[in-house]
This record gives sequence, structure tokens and C-alpha cells, in this order.
Amino acid sequence: MKIRHVTIALLFLGVLLRLRAYLADRSLWLDEAMLALNIIHRGFVGLWKPLDMHQGAPVGFLMLVRSAVISFGTGEYALRLVPLLAGIAAVGLFYLLAKRVLLTNALPLAVALFALSPSLIYYSSEVKQYSLDVAIALLLILLAVEERIWTLALIGAIAIWFSHPAIFILAGIGLARPRLWPIFPFLGISFATCYFLLLRHADPVLFVFWQANFMHLSPRWFLDAFFDFFRTPGALDFIGLAGFAFLCGSVALWKRNRDMALLLLAPVAATLAASALHKYPFGGRLVLFLLPIALLFIAEGVEAIRVTAGNQVGVILLSLLLLDPAQYSLRKFIFPLRPANRAGVMPLEEMRPVLAELAQRQQPGDCIDVIGYSRPAFDYYAHDRFHECVTGRVWLLLSHLEGEAGEEPKETKRDWGTPKESISEPGAEADLYLK
Repeated sequence: MKIRHVTIALLFLGVLLRLRAYLADRSLWLDEAMLALNIIHRGFVGLWKPLDMHQGAPVGFLMLVRSAVISFGTGEYALRLVPLLAGIAAVGLFYLLAKRVLLTNALPLAVALFALSPSLIYYSSEVKQYSLDVAIALLLILLAVEERIWTLALIGAIAIWFSHPAIFILAGIGLARPRLWPIFPFLGISFATCYFLLLRHADPVLFVFWQANFMHLSPRWFLDAFFDFFRTPGALDFIGLAGFAFLCGSVALWKRNRDMALLLLAPVAATLAASALHKYPFGGRLVLFLLPIALLFIAEGVEAIRVTAGNQVGVILLSLLLLDPAQYSLRKFIFPLRPANRAGVMPLEEMRPVLAELAQRQQPGDCIDVIGYSRPAFDYYAHDRFHECVTGRVWLLLSHLEGEAGEEPKETKRDWGTPKESISEPGAEADLYLK
């Protein structure tokens, strides 16, 4: 089978996997529910103000999702439509960029890594902006590669309002391509306006939450950040192998096309500089937009190793890098709502079926005590079907059991003793107590 045919098949597979994750219609998890409540209960003007519940998202993204909600309702499908479309667009944009960057033999591997990436698939159906960040980053880099200067100026100025890390991509382009500097005053005006109106009002709690991901000038921090990147957001199990292939690819592309290598690496440097200034964390889902760049270097590295060490070594390396994300993503295609904890992908928090079952079991006079992390999802799904109190028959509602600070709801449950009945779904449950 020709390389072109394999690549096209992988592109279709990438789109199919993203559609499957979207159609699985999992329940909103904590952060999704918090952002969704902001979008649902605010008008377009209200979305320009600081968000409730310590949420942060680009105003352009918020207005796109708000438009989808107005058009199609407040359900999960409407809320996740924009991330899905961005995720599908990113598949095509990555292919176009990879064709410009890589040797022909490395192209199918790069597309396979992108198409099968657990994190890129997941964020294509999450009510957050990270999928759009990826699509915008790819579009801006592609325009820079093609040197479509004034198109880059227009789209770049708009992108700043739809993706926070777009400014790092544009800054990296400026570092790598001085001949594009004439457009940067135009971009600077857009960024300065966005900063004055919106970014300077960022919630300080977010900076505290991401404190560990701000750069420290120590070899240990850089080493940890390097490998953590391939774990989260990379969602790769063989992080050492991925890191080795990335370094090999960086050297190989630098030797073959220094201008291209610099263009891809410069946004990483810009993001690290912002992290050193404590303006943007370098870690987790906030740097998902850099993952496509890393996958390009990994594919370049595998091809360079194959040429140097032989086809057999290349095949082994390729198999090890692809086998893990492939088996995970294909398993999730078949069983999308089966728990499968993985770095780079948020655990399930199936509050919707818990509340549906609770509505069936609820007896007259039953009350619900909603534990803190359960509140956003409860507010989104409950629709005034339940009463809250702390006397009589009480259903203790818990979620976010596997997320950050997940021990808090578990400790609360232990304080209540042994439940009389339980309703349990992945990441969420309701327990009946008599008080």
C-alpha cells in the first residue's frame, strides 16, 4: 500500500476517533461543568467579565460556545461542538504542516501519532478551549511556513482573542522569521488591547493552582518538565523513548532544515520565557498546543534512527511508540465510558447516570447533601429535581473522586459511616444515610 493511501486512512481514523469520543456523550466533569454554567447563565456581554468558580478561557472561545448553546440548546453535544470542530480541523492542519516539514517516509508516523493521541482525542470533546488552541497553533505555524504574511497578520490578530497561547506561537514565529517583523506592530496592537480588556484581570487563584509549572532555573525542573510533557499532555507511556526520539528528531531536522527547526522550536522557547516570568504555566493541558510540534520531531527522529540503524530498529521503535496510544484509543472507541485512568486524559465523572438513578430511588422527604466538588455537576444536571437538607434520609452526593484533591470527598464519606444504599458510576456516586 502506498504511503499516501496509508496517510489518508490514518486521517480518516483520526476524525472517526474524535467523532466517537464526542458521540459517547460522557458526563461533564468538574471543570467542564463550571465553565458550562458560566456560558449558559451569561449573555455575550457577561462573558467579557471575569468568570465565576475560578475559570478562565479566551473570550472568543466562550462566545463561540455560547453561540452553539443558543442555536442547539444547553446539552453536552452543543457545549462540545466547538472543541469537536476544532479537533477535526486540527487533523487536517497537522497533515498539511507535516507534509511541509517531514520527509515522505516520516509522514505516516507523524499522522498516526496525532490521529491516535489519547489526549488530542479527549480534548476534542471537552468543554474547554484546549482543542481550539491546537488548531490555531497549527494554522499560524502553517501560514508562517508558507510565508503568507498579511494573512498571518489578520488571522494572528484575531487568534489572540480565541486562544491564549496564540501569542506564544506568534512570538516564536517572530523570533524565527525576522522577515515577518513588519506585521508585528499590527499583532502587538491586538494583544495589547486584549491584555488591557481581559488578560490583566486573570483570576490569581489559577496562578496558585499552576504554581509548580512555572519555570525554576534548575536542571531538575527542566528534566522533570521535559519528561512530564510526554506524559501530560502527551499521554504517552514510553516517555523516555518519546523523549529520545524527540531529541534525535530535533538534531536531524536542524541538520536538514535549520530554518524549519527553528520555526518549530521558537514557540516552545517563548512559552518557557512566559513560564519563567510566571505569566503562563508550562505543563499539563495548558501546553497541549505544543504537542503537535513534539510529534513532528518524534516522527523525524524515528526516521533518522531508521536510516542510521536499519529498518528493523526503525520498525521496533515505531511499534513501541504507536502500540500504547493505539491500543488505548481503540479500546476507548469500543468502550468509551469504561474507566481507564491515564495521564493526559481526565478521569470519568459520570454524574448524569447517578442523578438519573437517584431520581428513580428517591422517596418522598429524601434530601441530598451535595459535597463541594459535586456542586457544579449537580447544578448543571439536577434541574430542580432534588431538595437539599441534612436531616432524615440523606443522599450524600460525591464526584471528582479521582481528580485533584479527590481525597476530600472520600474523607467526607468516611466521616458519615456505612451507607444504607449506594449508586456508583465512574468518578461519581450517591450514598444513602439515615440521620
